[in-house]
Amino acid sequence: MTLKYSDMLVVMLLSAILIGLWLYPNPQANASSIGEASLPTDDYLWIDKSRLLTLPIDNNPAWQQLKRVAQQPVGSPNLADQDDKTNTQVFAKALVYARLKDEPPARQSRIVEKKFTQQLRQEVIATCMNIIGTQAGSRSLETSKELMAYILAADLVGFGSQEMLNSMTPSEKTQEVKDHSRFVTFLKEMQIYVFKQGKTITSTHERRPNNWGTYAGATRIALSAYLAKNLGPDSEHGARALSDISRAAKVFNAWLGGQETHPAFRFKNDSWQANPEEPLGINPVGSSIQGHSVDGVLPDDQRRGGSFSWPPVKENYVYSALQGAVSQAVLLDRLGFNQSCYSPGDTYAYQQGGCVWEWGDSALFRAFHWLNVHANFPASGDDTWLPHIINLHYPCNDISADNTDTCYRGIGVTYSPKRNQPAVKRGHINILSPRQFDAPEASRPGKNIGWSGWTHLPEESSTP
Repeated sequence: MTLKYSDMLVVMLLSAILIGLWLYPNPQANASSIGEASLPTDDYLWIDKSRLLTLPIDNNPAWQQLKRVAQQPVGSPNLADQDDKTNTQVFAKALVYARLKDEPPARQSRIVEKKFTQQLRQEVIATCMNIIGTQAGSRSLETSKELMAYILAADLVGFGSQEMLNSMTPSEKTQEVKDHSRFVTFLKEMQIYVFKQGKTITSTHERRPNNWGTYAGATRIALSAYLAKNLGPDSEHGARALSDISRAAKVFNAWLGGQETHPAFRFKNDSWQANPEEPLGINPVGSSIQGHSVDGVLPDDQRRGGSFSWPPVKENYVYSALQGAVSQAVLLDRLGFNQSCYSPGDTYAYQQGGCVWEWGDSALFRAFHWLNVHANFPASGDDTWLPHIINLHYPCNDISADNTDTCYRGIGVTYSPKRNQPAVKRGHINILSPRQFDAPEASRPGKNIGWSGWTHLPEESSTP
């Protein structure tokens, strides 16, 4: 698509403004009812370290799949190729390394060949270094899909961490410090890098309320989180990065239909919008068009299948957008936006704004409910990693008339995590799936991340 000169000027001006906001943020601009970002203490960005170490490695199909991929040679990474699978392969290597590195040597040798674990770390770091510069010529979309997995892989292997440096020889330490400094410099540059059509990752997140924006949002958050963690939240750049996560959270909350607003979104065909005068990334709870439920529809991606019609088109762009959206939620959960997510009480957590999974009346759950129940369109192919995460964070969406073991999260109610006790309703809305969403145990990774059939097992299944 060729942009008009006037449109190009608008895009470039917005990019310049966003870069200025990044370099010189207003501390008051991020003040928000949804809270502020914080870093997990001595922990990974994608998954809790203690949880990771409990994940099964014996007789588990998802682990066996993960290990097979981790054992394969790495290809040539390319941030400009949105179909390049090297990113999720490298993430697989990092997960296997992080899980096995503290296992006793005798147990490691029974699982994989000798020295395999350390080789994984070396491969992850080498590939992370090789992505530098490969974004040249790409749009913001391609790099947004590809980059996040490398960032999170670098975090999992402790690239440049003091813990790893302490175990190295002087020459190894010197090389790692040099490489990590270059990698960090690259990530700083990616925060303000201007792609084709004048877009940055940040401006794409702030302007595009579809799959472009959701992928960009996830990568934006991962970039800022990694830099805040590695530069220190008290450093000048680290503090800006932490502030940027809070800003990104506000944008995501607004996209979900939460408390925040974000007028900068540029919506297109509004025929799937429940209220075209107040468009959202996900239609609000209870909404309908011509008597048909559109509660949970992603209008700016569903439109890719045409204007509103019924039965709805099975539009895969919706799942593409959810790959970015679910990734944002997982990261924000890890970065402080998880108050009341795991400690239910008498206060409806959504009203507090503290639990990302409840934003927009549990908008992410409602999106999957609509796709599965109303569109008869369950996840398939490289989207099958998504239901594992949704099923984990909305654990009791399996209900029947006589079910007394029903939990609710957010959708107008407070939920009870105690088995064999009914939930206590705090509202009148009850829109739940008749079953948990289909999620193959050994699911395929997505465009930007994956392996959730292992990393996001239900708690009772997470035993070594």
